[in-house]
Amino acid sequence: MDDLSTLSYLSGQRTLAAIVFTDVVSFSAATHGDEEHTLALVRRDLKFMREICEKFDGKVMKTMGDGQLLYFHSAIQAVSCALEIQKKLAENAKTLPEKKVLAHRIGVHLGDVYLSEADIVGEGVNIASQLQHLADPGGICISQTVYDVVKGRLEIQAVHLGARKLTDTDDGLSVYKIRLPRFGRSFLQKRAGWLVAGLVGVLAVFLVVEFGMPQKKGNSEKKDIGSKVPSLDQIQNTRLAYLDKNDFAGFATWMNQNHVTSTTVPGHDYPAKYAKLSQLRSWIEDQMSHIDKANPLRFRDENSPEKSYEAFLPNDPNRNDPNRRVRIIVNAPRGPVSLGVKAFEEIDPQRLGMIALALLDRSVETIKNPALEERVLEAIKILMEENQVKSPFKETIVKRLNDLKAGHGASSK
Repeated sequence: MDDLSTLSYLSGQRTLAAIVFTDVVSFSAATHGDEEHTLALVRRDLKFMREICEKFDGKVMKTMGDGQLLYFHSAIQAVSCALEIQKKLAENAKTLPEKKVLAHRIGVHLGDVYLSEADIVGEGVNIASQLQHLADPGGICISQTVYDVVKGRLEIQAVHLGARKLTDTDDGLSVYKIRLPRFGRSFLQKRAGWLVAGLVGVLAVFLVVEFGMPQKKGNSEKKDIGSKVPSLDQIQNTRLAYLDKNDFAGFATWMNQNHVTSTTVPGHDYPAKYAKLSQLRSWIEDQMSHIDKANPLRFRDENSPEKSYEAFLPNDPNRNDPNRRVRIIVNAPRGPVSLGVKAFEEIDPQRLGMIALALLDRSVETIKNPALEERVLEAIKILMEENQVKSPFKETIVKRLNDLKAGHGASSK
């Protein structure tokens, strides 16, 4: 893929990632009746999940018999994908005979993981796996860190299940169950043949829960799609609102939910642009998590050459904290001036681009991976264009990108 979504540049590194873990309810009981038939259904559902995962810029890292481990750059993408999976599975089940329906549980966690080219391990993965076991059939459980990120950004209702000890190293992590749309009695009846007696109590609770997410009624999904596509004015107003907060993943999710495609707005492939911007921000946050006061990131403002900047995470960087903040200091002729501690949402776009460029120049990956340099520069260029920035800094980015594409590979600062 010609964007930051490839994981090759993170291979061999620890990183903050959103992990989705899926599993089939009562898989052993189902295979006992007809193993070949059940495995065929599992392959069908996992293929379906892979397609949805890719829609939200995720990557299937592992397939483990009856489940999958999915990787995402952001918790918003991960939860949006999980919601879409359960929604579509529920809708499909309404039209399928009982013997062709499987129920899946999903767990989502945002945490520290270790990446290689084809695998992903670490406590973040273990917690996501344990969260999946706590979910209802056809349901989703998320951790506190995930909930803190998605609340107010996604239209979900969640029930706090309290603190649960999920690994040997934690003292108890807060867990939330997402309330999903009511599937309907026929859907649960189709599932019943696959459930062992121990699940009867869980299903009894599941049936009486009052779910809160709105759902369209009446017309089929194909007939609804046209009416769901917002107007061009609404798209632009929504884009500017998300852009103001550097919430690129939020706008990408909104476009996906509202069926905005590459051709919806003439001349603007917004889904592709904001996928790249979302990945750029995730990359910046990951790189900044290694930078502290003792070894700050230093860069200059080409608009004001007399000024230089330092940026770092104050105190001890916490890679599991989704609300990390950056302290920025300006070294001006009259002395250093602190711009305060800012969340990534509060950093102006040009300075965010300067931070990205400084991180790129600082990273040893630049030497080994010119393709990464091109992807980062391209994303910074998009960031400047979307914010209508016209400055010497933008000109530098455009020239460097053009030189790189022309084969010069210019990487001087």
